[in-house]
Amino acid sequence: MNTLFIDTHCEELLVALLTEGKVINEIKTKGKSHSEKLMPSIIKVLNDSNITKDKLDEIIVVNGPGSFTGIRIGVTVAKTLAYALKIKVKTITSLEMYGESEKGNFDIIAFKDTKGFYSAMKKDGVYQDFEYRKSEDFKTKKRRIQHNNRVG
Repeated sequence: MNTLFIDTHCEELLVALLTEGKVINEIKTKGKSHSEKLMPSIIKVLNDSNITKDKLDEIIVVNGPGSFTGIRIGVTVAKTLAYALKIKVKTITSLEMYGESEKGNFDIIAFKDTKGFYSAMKKDGVYQDFEYRKSEDFKTKKRRIQHNNRVG
């Protein structure tokens, strides 16, 4: 099975081709120009892998949390390609992607953006309890803890 993987949820753009679940080619680029780089990256990954678009069986796209504009670009391209090629499109959250990366299989996953933290827990093999906390919430809690320690 050939799978095209698209991730545009953050500043780094990732396009990969997987065959039978193993990455055989990938392109990573930095910068906020996903709208300009996504299609050329897809074409390059396919060409460099000697896989034609009609040999794709599915597309997996990251659907957030993350950059709203980046996610819209990735999901729109994935859905359009899947429709045109008459193949399945699946979504995965950015938290699931990090949690199931080749660096490990994690039960709790979190990452920070400019304003706060996203987190999720794996229960019974499925990520759930997705949560977002603003950075200021941690600063307020830290102040309360420091105040309570001084008072006691």
